Amino acid sequence: MRMAILLCAFLFCADLSAAENLLSNADFAEGTAGWWSGVSANMKAAGCRQGIEENRWVAAIPDRSTTDSTGVLFGHGVNLQSGKTYRLSYTLSVEKAGTMRHLYQMSRQPYRSLGLTENIPVQPGTTEISATFLCDRPDDEVFRSKVTLFAQAARRQGYSLFRVHGSLDRSLCEGATEDMLIQSDKLDRWDFLLSELKREGIYCHLVIFSFGLYERSSVYRTTFEERDMHKLHLYLGGGWEREHFRYGAETVLNHVNPYTGLAWKDDPAIAFVEFYNEQELGLDRMGKTLAAFPDTKAFLQREWRKWLCARYGDKVPSALGAELKGIALDAAPLPPLYDRKSELANEFALFRMHISTECAKWCEDVVRGTGYNGLITQYNASKKLAESAARWQVSEVVDMHSY
Repeated sequence: MRMAILLCAFLFCADLSAAENLLSNADFAEGTAGWWSGVSANMKAAGCRQGIEENRWVAAIPDRSTTDSTGVLFGHGVNLQSGKTYRLSYTLSVEKAGTMRHLYQMSRQPYRSLGLTENIPVQPGTTEISATFLCDRPDDEVFRSKVTLFAQAARRQGYSLFRVHGSLDRSLCEGATEDMLIQSDKLDRWDFLLSELKREGIYCHLVIFSFGLYERSSVYRTTFEERDMHKLHLYLGGGWEREHFRYGAETVLNHVNPYTGLAWKDDPAIAFVEFYNEQELGLDRMGKTLAAFPDTKAFLQREWRKWLCARYGDKVPSALGAELKGIALDAAPLPPLYDRKSELANEFALFRMHISTECAKWCEDVVRGTGYNGLITQYNASKKLAESAARWQVSEVVDMHSY
């Protein structure tokens, strides 16, 4: 058995002239706080022990003749910046000659070295040891370290819910050359983000549709500028929008997160699913949309007239018939957008409620079809009575926005 004693340790950033020690509890005054260690089963069986004694880390390590492994792991977690130079130094006292291995690596698989890997021979006695290295972290590792810090900071500040909005349906297809082609590396980042939030006790509010709509990144600007048209089209049952929505919902919800081992649809950390961010704006802003997109206006007119015909057939109420002045329901005009008094405007308000509930039900069928059994929320922008009535019918959780 041979003894190894670590008296104190320091880690400085060489790029800073007045740097503080980046290792907390470097003198072990608080025991093992901030430090971790590992001893294999066969080492324990051979009598290996380690721990803090009199503000020093002490390890009793078996000789090679008594075990096939003489390694003892001891370390400290710290996030370093890629491209910066650091200096590790510590004081070590050993009874017999051996080897110290320095390693700064990823904390998760594949445990890649991040700039420091070296073996240092150590002779009996007390030795001052140091190592200078350039931190080299790949982009993914830098991303992950920042995500971990973000999740921890969110938890410390009291947050318990993270709304995934505005970037999911865009970022998942960044770099794609075709529509509806989610990139695996982007999905992996979202997997890791949600897993780290979950680790900190933070739930996720998942939004299927925001601005990107799972289109290739080269057309994102156009898709964003035409967002109100797409919102209106989904209300009306637009084939393009429904195809993209189904693709996004099914692909994301059925995907298994490798960091949790659960499909998104089965993860209780997904608190609720929202179909389309502020979809009501597709109705509230339809004036500009109809002026800019004649095909959309024709689409709305067809659905409006189809609904009127299905609602009344040949039994048109007298007040509505008087306003139409002999115009058949299958040729009824759209009411002026700011009309709040006519019979036609009243019917159009009911039509809006109808397409709102039917659209949400269709979206819910898609989401439920994946096996997701959690809560649903939809329509979070408008406070109009018609949208409020639709929200009451289709939402299990109310999420309202105010600016």
